[in-house]
Amino acid sequence: MLDRKVDDIVKIVLSEVQALQGSKVAEDKIRTAVLKTPEKYEFEEGCIPSISGNEVLVKVEGCCLSFSDTVEFLREHKNGYTPFFGQYGTGVVEKVGTNVVDAFGSSLQKGDKVIGIIKKNSFGASADTWYSNYVVCNPSTTLLKVNSLDLDSRLIFKKVLDVYWEVKRVSKMGRGNSSNVVIFGSKLEALLITAILKANDFNNIIIVGADEEELRLAKMLGAKDTVISSEKTSVEGIQEAILSEFGGKKADMVLLCTEKAISPSITKRFAVSEGSVYDLSNLIHNRNEKIQRFEDSHGISKTSFTDEEYRECLAILDSAKRKNLPLYRLISHRFSLKQINEAHWAGIREEGMLIGVFNR
Repeated sequence: MLDRKVDDIVKIVLSEVQALQGSKVAEDKIRTAVLKTPEKYEFEEGCIPSISGNEVLVKVEGCCLSFSDTVEFLREHKNGYTPFFGQYGTGVVEKVGTNVVDAFGSSLQKGDKVIGIIKKNSFGASADTWYSNYVVCNPSTTLLKVNSLDLDSRLIFKKVLDVYWEVKRVSKMGRGNSSNVVIFGSKLEALLITAILKANDFNNIIIVGADEEELRLAKMLGAKDTVISSEKTSVEGIQEAILSEFGGKKADMVLLCTEKAISPSITKRFAVSEGSVYDLSNLIHNRNEKIQRFEDSHGISKTSFTDEEYRECLAILDSAKRKNLPLYRLISHRFSLKQINEAHWAGIREEGMLIGVFNR
C-alpha cells in the first residue's frame, strides 16, 4: 500500500515537471491565453495591471478545464460574441485593494491561497481569465480563502461542490452507516459521488460499471465493492452480486450517474420497497435538460451557492483528506499553460477524468 502511494506521488511529480518545462515567464509581465480563432489559443503579454480598491491580483497556480470550455474551443462565433473561458481557478494573492474580504468575511492578504468562482450572469466582468499567470478579480468573482487546502483539492473544489449539492439533496446524509447504496456508473461524477458519501460516513457503497481501472479507483475512493457489469449476462446477474455483498439485502438508495438508459422498472429491482431511486445523469457535463425517466429525477444543476454550502464543501474535502481518499487521482491529465491547446484537445477526446492546466 505504501509503495503504491509513493508510486502515485512520483508519477504526479514527474508528469507536472514534464508538462511544465519551459513555462516560466517574466514576473513583471501578465501572460494570458486568448482564443483568437476556433481551435487555437494565442498568448498576449502586457504589464501587470494596477488594482483598485475592490480588486485582488492573484498569481494563478492552476485551472481545470470545464466542459463548456471544450465546446467553445471548437465553435465558430458570430461577430461581437465573446465567450468566457477559465471560469474557476486557484492561486495565491499578490496584491489586495482596500478592505477586501472573501466570501466568509475574512480579510485577504498577500500570500493567501484562494479559489475563485465567477458569479452567475457575471461572465467577462473580471479583467482576465484564469488561463493566465495572473488574474485580476473584482466583486463579480467569489473568492474563498483556503490556506489549509493543497493545490489539487483547490483545483477540484468547484466540481466537488456541484456534485455535493446534488447528492446532499437526495441522499439523506444522516442515515450514514445504516444505508446500503448502489451507484450505477464509474466515470468522474460517479466517483465523486462515491467519495462524497464516504466522507459523510456511508460505508456500504457498491459501484456498478464496465471499466476495471475506474472500478479500482472507486474502491480507493470509498466503495465497499464493485460489480463489473460487462461480466454479467443479465440484470439478475448484477442483482445477485449486489445481494451477495449486502448480505442478501437490497439497496436503500440507488443513484444513477451514467449516460446509458436504464428503465425505471429495472432500476427499482435493486432497491427495497421503501427505498429511493435517483437519476443524477444531469451531472455529466453539467447537462441542463430535465430528465423525466424517474419520479425522483433531478434535472437542472445549481448555478449559485450560499456561503454555508461553500463551508460544507470545504468540510467534505477535509473529511476526505482525513480518510485518505485520493481525490488527486481524479486529475488524470496535467498540462502547462503553454500547452493550453493540447489540453483542450484532450478534453474534446474525453480522455481521462479532470484536466488541469498549471502555471508553474
